[in-house]
Amino acid sequence: MRANLRSLKNPIMVIGFSGYTDAAGVASFSIDYLIKKTGAKKLTSLKRGLYVLSTSRPITVIRTGLVEEVKYPCTELYVSKKAGLLALRGEEPNINWEDYVEEVMEIIEEANVSSLYTLGGLIDYVEESKVSAVVSSPELKEEARVVGAELINYEGPCSIYTVIIRRCGERGVKAMSLWGHVPFQRYSTLTQLRSPDLKTAYLTLKTLCKLTGIDLELERLRAEAETMLELVDRIRKTSEEKPSKFFNYIY
Repeated sequence: MRANLRSLKNPIMVIGFSGYTDAAGVASFSIDYLIKKTGAKKLTSLKRGLYVLSTSRPITVIRTGLVEEVKYPCTELYVSKKAGLLALRGEEPNINWEDYVEEVMEIIEEANVSSLYTLGGLIDYVEESKVSAVVSSPELKEEARVVGAELINYEGPCSIYTVIIRRCGERGVKAMSLWGHVPFQRYSTLTQLRSPDLKTAYLTLKTLCKLTGIDLELERLRAEAETMLELVDRIRKTSEEKPSKFFNYIY
């Protein structure tokens, strides 16, 4: 792995995890889209021992009664030399964050990563999707503003993204966390459809491309997002026209 990392020329690193950081599938969809469109290939899996398996259960494949596979949760590192990209995907670790973040920092230093970005999704009481940013150093605030990412104020529980951004700041690595805000009403409908929020993912990826210069084909995704929004609007209107069968109950 070390030889592959050293062969890269100041790559960009992008992280997208499922779990706490992944409202409406924004993070997992976006990182998978990025990997697919840049032709990135899997380089390695990061070490295990990061999950509480009663919460993040292994996935199995059973055919005609025979257990053929048991796959444990992990995070996987992909590389696209053509795009100058390292992409880290998988499920956000549950435990041993300090060890995991240190392993990520070792990769950053080994590959001489020029900048790091994380992709996340959160549910918000907003009418339309938007993108906010968290940065590792004050000078990055203007970069976020230029691409239309809102700089947030927040105090409360954090994801592993925030720990990584903080560690990057301490080590002088340019890092930014991008968060797609999913409108609550849309999220409610998308949950029933078991569909990711394509519109918020599109805006998040578009912001990433503006910041990094990654050449990513997004027009088709934009069109698919608009089609999905039309479907969501139709479903919501139909639901509003039908009274609940529990309308005369007191809760």
